[in-house]
Amino acid sequence: MLFRSWLLTEFEVIQSSKILYPVIERLELQKDYAKRLKSDSPLSIKDTFEMLSRDVDVKQFRNTSILEVRAFAPTAAGAAELANAVAEVYKESRDSSRNARAIRGIGALSNQIAQMKVDVDTARRQVDMLARTLNVPDIIKEASVSQTPAAAKIAQLEQLKTETQIGRAHV
Repeated sequence: MLFRSWLLTEFEVIQSSKILYPVIERLELQKDYAKRLKSDSPLSIKDTFEMLSRDVDVKQFRNTSILEVRAFAPTAAGAAELANAVAEVYKESRDSSRNARAIRGIGALSNQIAQMKVDVDTARRQVDMLARTLNVPDIIKEASVSQTPAAAKIAQLEQLKTETQIGRAHV
């Protein structure tokens, strides 16, 4: 049921102004549709959108998650150009959304790391203060101590942040 809902949402997204307005601009469809109607002046973007909406159809391809974009135009080449432009703008939109989510995720990880560093520094200052108060010799304080859970978590988050940034660079 969730998949079907996602699919219906994507059908609507593809046929929305968010996708079709850039297609109109990219292919200069206001002029093209005006020529079809034998008009001397370009159509408004709203009128062009209405006409384009009728010329673009989106269907599920053979019960898969693949979306098939069909376009209708006076020529086969025009229909192919229109369908490909819709698919390209849709892909660019999805990529942009995915990148924005990744950037927000990196920001959240960076904030967690910064807070954990503050917490670790605070704890270190408290330990140092206790060591001075209790007259703990420096040799014990400087002895190698296993990594604290907070420090381990910071290292883990730093590694995840780096891996995410590297993954984004390859997209």
